[in-house]
Amino acid sequence: MNSLPVAPFTLQPIQTRVRWKLIDLFLILVTTIFLTIVTLVVFFLALALLTRLPIELPGLISFPSLPALLQRRALLLGMFMGAVFYVILFLSVIIWVVGRRHASFQDIGFRMPSLRAIISIPVFFLANMLFLVMVNAITTYFTGPFENPQMAIFQNAGEFSWFNFIATFFTLAIVAPIVEETLFRGVLYQWLRARTNVVVAIILTAAIFGAAHGIPLIFPSLFAVGLVLTIAFEWSKSIWVNIAVHAMQNGLVVLLVFFLMAFPQA
Repeated sequence: MNSLPVAPFTLQPIQTRVRWKLIDLFLILVTTIFLTIVTLVVFFLALALLTRLPIELPGLISFPSLPALLQRRALLLGMFMGAVFYVILFLSVIIWVVGRRHASFQDIGFRMPSLRAIISIPVFFLANMLFLVMVNAITTYFTGPFENPQMAIFQNAGEFSWFNFIATFFTLAIVAPIVEETLFRGVLYQWLRARTNVVVAIILTAAIFGAAHGIPLIFPSLFAVGLVLTIAFEWSKSIWVNIAVHAMQNGLVVLLVFFLMAFPQA
């Protein structure tokens, strides 16, 4: 299959093969929810069984009670559940878009970016952070100071742990950007772009991206991030640019959070 050319930002439709349909997006959602629930139920049933068994090797293996385990390892378990969800979501995209519709990963957006697109990555990252600060400032002005509910899991994590840091960085700065950009920019945006104009497609994609996180309080911030990321994809025609910008943003947040855990006096 011939490589698709990297096009500049334009009001013309993306020249790609959008083989998938609305029903495929619905099937991705249903499959992800169903398989995630089944997987986590099986995992926690197995965990509950293990915590009931009298298995304890000092210094090697020790299973505390399930409530105690959930409390002590809340962050680690949270990252595990997040990783499971993202893996299943990515597999669902492969099943319904790549498998059922015979779309290639290149069709989804995994195309080699041009040199200009690569150079634009730090520009989009800085624009994203600046836009995010502005939106948060406006939101704070109208609603008063607020705290991101997503940060609650870190506040209950206790002291700094390299294990927690590695698990969190892997899930939020590597897995999440790849999967979210594949779904929202690669699949959803290109489907909308093939049926509407660029402005409508960008706004709808950003709105759905923000709403999908399920936290109304931070919707304006997520909508702003979604706008920048979708524009980045329209500009570069390569999902790798989005993944890089998204990973830089999430990675920076993870680094700052765990830096404050390691040095609370800072």
